[in-house]
Amino acid sequence: MCPTIAKRDVPTAWMDRFREALAKMCGATPPEDLCQEWLAGVSMDHVDRLQEWVVNQPGTPAWAQGIVTIEAAMMWADVPTEGVPHEYRD
Repeated sequence: MCPTIAKRDVPTAWMDRFREALAKMCGATPPEDLCQEWLAGVSMDHVDRLQEWVVNQPGTPAWAQGIVTIEAAMMWADVPTEGVPHEYRD
């Protein structure tokens, strides 16, 4: 699992925050390659592997769509602790 980075006074990378947010919502940390694919818009046979991974995690609520969970994690990662020079998404 990703190290917990919330509420630290040190800069954090956007990808670390994104993966941690997904881990909090899904109960497991997603593989970084799936996250990179998602951000690059890569899919395999019209299937987004990260979205598929999210909906198959036991911690993801049954009512939650994969894309909505991913978008919530992106929003969470976009808004880190104020006053610290964090890395942001391009």
